[in-house]
Amino acid sequence: MNSACALGVLLPLLHHHGLLLALSFLLFSGSFMVVVAATTNMARLARPPALWPRWIGYFTIVFEVGQSAGPLIGGIAADTWDTDAVLWISGSLLALAALCALGQPATRQKAITGTA
Repeated sequence: MNSACALGVLLPLLHHHGLLLALSFLLFSGSFMVVVAATTNMARLARPPALWPRWIGYFTIVFEVGQSAGPLIGGIAADTWDTDAVLWISGSLLALAALCALGQPATRQKAITGTA
């Protein structure tokens, strides 16, 4: 999902055509909420049930910090450079997150068996 989110951010850099911008909106907004749900599911798979509320709370705090800091940092970057630079930086960070996610081991078996 991070890759779809990254593509949605980077599409407006290709062209400002209305259909391309609409596709960008659909990719970013549609995948953005899936990332939240997937993160919650990841906490449930990686931790025993007694720890789910705590870890989902941790992820919620990190998400909120990102929701608050992202526009601030993006605004500073846009004032310093331009909006295209902000899109390049944001899209690149999302693409890097997608690559990092590819290397993650499966967690379902660990959650079921409680093994490390």
